[in-house]
Amino acid sequence: MEGSYHWGVMRRAIELIDRAEQPLSLEELAGAMGMSPAHFQRLFSAWAGVSPKRYQQYLQLGHAKALLRESRAVLE
Repeated sequence: MEGSYHWGVMRRAIELIDRAEQPLSLEELAGAMGMSPAHFQRLFSAWAGVSPKRYQQYLQLGHAKALLRESRAVLE
C-alpha cells in the first residue's frame, strides 16, 4: 500500500515539475505534496535516482537543446 501511495505522490510531483514554467524550490514541491522538504528530497531521490533540483536541471537542459535544434538564437 505504501509503495502505491509513494508512486502516486512521485507521479504528481513529476507532473507538477513538468508543467512549471520556472524551477520550483524544494520547499514548494514538498509543500505541494504535503511533506517536509527533507522527507520529500529523500523520497524523490530514491524514486527518480536524482534530486528534484537535478531533475529540473535535466529538463531545462533538454528544453534548451530542443530550442537550439530549432535554430533559435542562443540568447533566446
